[in-house]
Amino acid sequence: DTLPEEVLDVQGIEYAITSNGASVYRIADRKCIKSYILKPQSVDNVLSVCKQYPVTYEAFIRGCAYAAKEYIDNPVKYGATENEHRSELDCMDVVLDDDILKRKIIDELYESDKDIYITSSVKQLIEISYKDAGKRSGVQYLAGLLGIDRKDIAAFGDADNDIDMIQFAGYGVAMGNAT
Repeated sequence: DTLPEEVLDVQGIEYAITSNGASVYRIADRKCIKSYILKPQSVDNVLSVCKQYPVTYEAFIRGCAYAAKEYIDNPVKYGATENEHRSELDCMDVVLDDDILKRKIIDELYESDKDIYITSSVKQLIEISYKDAGKRSGVQYLAGLLGIDRKDIAAFGDADNDIDMIQFAGYGVAMGNAT
């Protein structure tokens, strides 16, 4: 749901790898054909580790983005049960504006949970998915589905969340403004 219509309208684009590789969609019918979901205990762990820090959150459920901090803090207030959606998250983001704190949280999360994959597309985000997610896994899945050899894949990116995909592709390009 967060893909711009300008992308969806481009002729020839048949698939979209979203949520940093946590989901792969077929554009024609918007059907999710591959998905990695965060474990509920990983969601709980992220919230537990981060509760002491001045951060807010974004969450993605079946391709839809949710970002209200008040909802994360008190889902019951908004009509959800306490455990609702914990087992449906494609990924979640921790939003903050402190590079030192960002590194500290990433280290704490990796120390406390081996079932997560962490990356970042922009400076203020810590993007957390299931351990097998990543743009590489999305591209690798589609390549297998479509019978494309990795040497015939070109990948372009400009952020940390693109590194594994760029390394996997037969022709990987980091943009001039890449992190």
